[in-house]
Amino acid sequence: MWSTVRDAAAPGYRAVLVADAAATYSDEAYNTTLTVVHRCFGDVGTAAEVLALLHAGGPGSPAGAGAP
Repeated sequence: MWSTVRDAAAPGYRAVLVADAAATYSDEAYNTTLTVVHRCFGDVGTAAEVLALLHAGGPGSPAGAGAP
């Protein structure tokens, strides 16, 4: 999960990590990854939160970009 977020951020994308759809080998690594992503690379939210933002036209969403 960490390398995917880093790869997205490298060309300038702001990553969105869906916390309840991600996993790693330990709770400590999982929680550290969520913290680092939130502080440095993008946003972290639950699937419900991310879907709500997409449907509402939140920042970076297709609806917020003027898509039909």
